Amino acid sequence: MARCIRRICLSRYQIPLSGTKPFFANQNHFREGLLVSIWDSDGFCGQGEVAPLVGFSDMDLSACQAWLVEHLSCWLNKRIPQYWDWLQQPGFYQWHSSPVPNSCRMGLEAAWLELVRQQPLTISNKPIIPRCALITDLPRWLLAEKYKGARCFSNDWSIEGEDPIKAIKVKVGHAPWQATRVQLLSLTKQISPALALCLDGNQAMALDDAVNLVDCLQVFYFEEPLTRNRQLNEFFQRSGVAYAWDETLQATTHTSAECTQGNDQRGASATTSPVFAEQASWHDEGLSTVVLKPALLGGLWQTRQWAELATKAGKSVVLSSAFESSLGISQLEWFATQLPGLAWAGLDTLQLMQAKLERTPRMWSCFDSPGALPAASQELIWTQ
Repeated sequence: MARCIRRICLSRYQIPLSGTKPFFANQNHFREGLLVSIWDSDGFCGQGEVAPLVGFSDMDLSACQAWLVEHLSCWLNKRIPQYWDWLQQPGFYQWHSSPVPNSCRMGLEAAWLELVRQQPLTISNKPIIPRCALITDLPRWLLAEKYKGARCFSNDWSIEGEDPIKAIKVKVGHAPWQATRVQLLSLTKQISPALALCLDGNQAMALDDAVNLVDCLQVFYFEEPLTRNRQLNEFFQRSGVAYAWDETLQATTHTSAECTQGNDQRGASATTSPVFAEQASWHDEGLSTVVLKPALLGGLWQTRQWAELATKAGKSVVLSSAFESSLGISQLEWFATQLPGLAWAGLDTLQLMQAKLERTPRMWSCFDSPGALPAASQELIWTQ
C-alpha cells in the first residue's frame, strides 16, 4: 500500500552563538531558523531545516515562515514515491501553484528525501568524508595556540574512525592585508605542509591587496578574493594562485531558478541544468574549485547539478554550510557522499553554536568536541 503524508509541523528555533561571526554584517547573538517535520502514514517523520542567511538568502526568515504556512497544507495526503532519483527534480515541486523559494528548498528537499528513504540523512556506517577546518578569527586563534588553547594542526589528523582534515580555510579581508599576511606566515609554521591552506575573502579585497597578501605563500586556492569579479583572471595571472567561486555561483542562482521554476509551474520533471551568467566561465584558467552551499543555491537537487557541471569542466567541488544547525550539518554530511568530484566538505561552523537541534551529527567542529550541549529552544508555529 502506498504511503501518504498525514501530518506536518512547523517550529521556529533559536540557538545562542559565541565567538567571532563573519557571516553577518552585525554580530548577532543567535541563529534562528525553521524546522519542518512531516509524518507519513507509517508514522515515520522526515525533517528539514529552513534557515535563510541574512545578507545572502533571497528571503528573510519571516517571509519563509509566511510562505511555508500558506503552502505546506497542499502536501497533506499526497503519495510518497518508493525511491529517489537524482536525475529528476523532487515531485513535490509539482504540487505548488507558485514557485518554491530558493531559501526553502534545501529544508523541504531534506525532509522529502528522509520520507522517501524512511531514514534520517546521516552517514553512520557510511564512508568517511574528508573535511576542511575553519578559522574565522586568525589573530584570536594564534593567540590561543600560543597558550595552547587551540588545536595545532601538526599533522593531517587522519585518526582511525574520524574524518580526516585535509585543508584549513581562513577568513581574510576584514583587516589590513599587511597584518593578515604576518599572521598567515605564522600559521603556516604551525600546520603540516600536507594540509591545504585556503583563504576566503568574501569578495572584500582590492586586486593589489589580494596579490600582495598571497605573495610567497603556498595557497591552495583563494575563495572569492575580489570586490570586482572581472579582475579574477588578472589576480591569477599576477599571483599564480588559483581562485574558487562561491558568491559568484549564488549571484547566478536567480537566473537558474527562473528556468527551474518554469518547470515547476508546468508540472514537468525538471532536468534543466543551472544557467550561468555571461561574465562567468567554467573554463577560466585560474578557476580550480567551486564552493557549493545548498541552502543558497536552491537546494540539494540543484546543488548536485552544479557539482556535475563543475566535474565535467575539470573543477574540484567543495561542499560548504550556510551556518546550519546540527540537524542541517548532519544532513549535509550525508549529501557529501552523493556529490561527484568532492574534494572535501567545509562544515565547521558548528564551532560557534551553543546548542543542538534535534539530532546530533557525527561530525562537529574540527576544533572542539560538542560536549553535552543543551537542546535548542523551539516554538511550534503551525501544524496540520
